[in-house]
Amino acid sequence: MIQLLLNINNLLLHQFSSAAKVDTKSLRTYRKLVVIISLILFFPNVLWLADLPDKLFSPPELSFTSILKGFPNYSVLFILHLITLISLVLLGLNIHSRISGITHALSLILLYGLQFSFGKIDHIIILPLTFLCLSIDKWGIETSKNTVLPISGETLLAIFISFGMFTAGFPKLLNWFDLDLNTSGFLHWFYPGYFNSNRTHLLANSVFMFPTFLLEIIDYTAILFELIPFLLLLSGKKKLWQLWLIIASIFHLLNTLLLNISFSIHSFIFILYLLPQQVNNTLCMVKNRNLSLFILFAACIQLFSIIQFNKTLVQWLFTSSKYRLVFDMILWSSITILGFFKIFEKDHNCSLDLNEG
Repeated sequence: MIQLLLNINNLLLHQFSSAAKVDTKSLRTYRKLVVIISLILFFPNVLWLADLPDKLFSPPELSFTSILKGFPNYSVLFILHLITLISLVLLGLNIHSRISGITHALSLILLYGLQFSFGKIDHIIILPLTFLCLSIDKWGIETSKNTVLPISGETLLAIFISFGMFTAGFPKLLNWFDLDLNTSGFLHWFYPGYFNSNRTHLLANSVFMFPTFLLEIIDYTAILFELIPFLLLLSGKKKLWQLWLIIASIFHLLNTLLLNISFSIHSFIFILYLLPQQVNNTLCMVKNRNLSLFILFAACIQLFSIIQFNKTLVQWLFTSSKYRLVFDMILWSSITILGFFKIFEKDHNCSLDLNEG
């Protein structure tokens, strides 16, 4: 019986790995790419929490922040931000990539846990999970003797993505699948955002013209889309996994256009599996010295902006939510296009020296 379970486990891991495996050279390119993107677009700033009264502190019960009695003071929060920034820079420079990556992931989890201590759980956990999974596996360069995980880091990340989608899709299956044209799960999301949160940009107004049968189709399509990724991983087919990621990009593009909810942070997770080799080859040509100088310069500017103005770089880049939505629309469109290039390309590895950082 035990041997049977072990065989089933090995088969599942093999199928998952076959579908989600990314070559080492692409992982090394992705490490540099995700560091720069995180540094400019997704670096957190929760220093404002120090000014809030502790009566507003209401973390989820299962969150580590529930052991605290209130928000940390400014000094503690600043130290956490500094650790987050330094660890990200070290990862970008390939200095102790495993330790720096894990440190960055844990510091992000701490900051996000504090940020969402108002009784709300957000989807942003996928970013620290990305750093954690890939850093434990040392971004794919560990030998089989020294590896910590029974599967690669990117395979574990794909499982987390699929699990996250399943947890989002299963409640929809229970509540949205009712064969009733008089109800709509999509509108349950749309109306509060449109009338209460001013999500009225891009194509939001067009939703009022949707016929009821189209709204019902949207509900059932969303359910199927969110429940299916585990099955595609089980197939062991890399092209099917990539196809689902392309569909996911289109799904998020439509969310951006209609609901004004972009989940843009997911785009830079998906690109790990959808980066075409031609783009990879181009990124490989960037000299490490230039890249390192850019990372250090961006980190210094980020730190100065936070200390002097209490604002991150992304807050300077997008002064209104509408500008950010337009950027996210372009972003998801670009990821979708890159995904189609990826799925139709032949498998070639970029010529990247393994001794190169």
